[in-house]
Amino acid sequence: MSDGAVDAADGVLERGRLDRMRELVEKAQSTFDSPDERRGDAAAIRAGYLAQLQRLSGWALRDAVTDARLRDMTWRWLAVSCQLPVGTLHRQYSAGGRIVVGDNVTQHPNFDEPNEKPAPTTRQKAPSDG
Repeated sequence: MSDGAVDAADGVLERGRLDRMRELVEKAQSTFDSPDERRGDAAAIRAGYLAQLQRLSGWALRDAVTDARLRDMTWRWLAVSCQLPVGTLHRQYSAGGRIVVGDNVTQHPNFDEPNEKPAPTTRQKAPSDG
């Protein structure tokens, strides 16, 4: 196992990234306290913090996927959790970069076991009184 996989399994990389993300959110929020004459500069600085946050979150997501895979979670289950098609998640992960999630996601993902059959949607005829 590579050092990166060991770190990811222990959550070291992910925790560090999450701590950095928290710092970036706090810095972005602090830009709202700028005086009126500096609001334009503050907004540009906030945009920079948010761009860093977006990039960092993709790496943190990759760390979480690595951790889950090392704990035998399936690609299908991870895809449901990340609200990504399983092929997209696997392709992004296999490419070795950060994982990026688009905006076209379900607001309420279905966390039922993937092998469970959905309830029937057709109505069955009631038995006749004959």
